[in-house]
Amino acid sequence: MEPVPVAQVDVPAAEASLPFLRRWAETVWNESCPLAPPQGLHTFVLAVHEAFRNVIEHGCEEGRGPIRIEVTRTRGALTVRLTYDGIPFDGVAAPASFDGSRDRGFGMYLMTRSLSRVTHTTLREGRQQMELTKSIPRPKRADNISGDKK
Repeated sequence: MEPVPVAQVDVPAAEASLPFLRRWAETVWNESCPLAPPQGLHTFVLAVHEAFRNVIEHGCEEGRGPIRIEVTRTRGALTVRLTYDGIPFDGVAAPASFDGSRDRGFGMYLMTRSLSRVTHTTLREGRQQMELTKSIPRPKRADNISGDKK
């Protein structure tokens, strides 16, 4: 199935954009996946938030931008692409340190745990693109919707 465009927005590359971005991601999920269980919403919004923070913290200077965010849908997934001018990233992050020895790697850890796939690409024109794919959880079907006992 060919991906279907769902939403697109250009967001200033700044921490101040995060509240707007979280509300936007929540709206996109709710409109695209109205029957999905709520945990899908929470992990989707968390992953979009963390990807955006990683881009402005590690990939481009704050204020440089905007960052284009596009969402497409296939039958079983939503894909978010963040495209920006910035530093190339090889997709390998320092592992998260749960013993307190380092304060890095948690963003990628959260994204890879919340999503089906996370990739990073340098596009031909030199722009950077992070792609996040989230499988859409299927709602549990009730065997007997009427509630009658069989």
